[in-house]
Amino acid sequence: MGQPTDVIVKSRDLMPQGALTLPAAYYVDHEFFKREMDVLFGHGHHYGRVGLAVIAIGMGFHLCAGTLNQAALARGHARAAATMWLVSAAAFIVWMLLPVVDDELVRAEVGYAGAAALLCALLGLLYRTDRQLTL
Repeated sequence: MGQPTDVIVKSRDLMPQGALTLPAAYYVDHEFFKREMDVLFGHGHHYGRVGLAVIAIGMGFHLCAGTLNQAALARGHARAAATMWLVSAAAFIVWMLLPVVDDELVRAEVGYAGAAALLCALLGLLYRTDRQLTL
């Protein structure tokens, strides 16, 4: 078996010409992270990595919910999707009003992740139910 002669390999730059990025240290250096958190939230404010991870998980659910929301809109389920958004928002508000967690920041972090997960689950259920009905 011979070598293919019609294969063309083109080199690609990792970054388009003129694009800029920060040095790697800005993304992974703990001291830089602490300095930036002081600028954003004030000196002496501690914002732990676990809290950031919880927010990141919530953002993942939020992005998944956005995708499922688009599927619901495309299938003509705007009213059901809107209701699910309202239910999730109401659950977040109720969570924030209940003194289940003393620290308000932790309550907001957990509440956001929980409300986003609830929204994702509700929209996923709508997607799955609608898909089963149309198959």
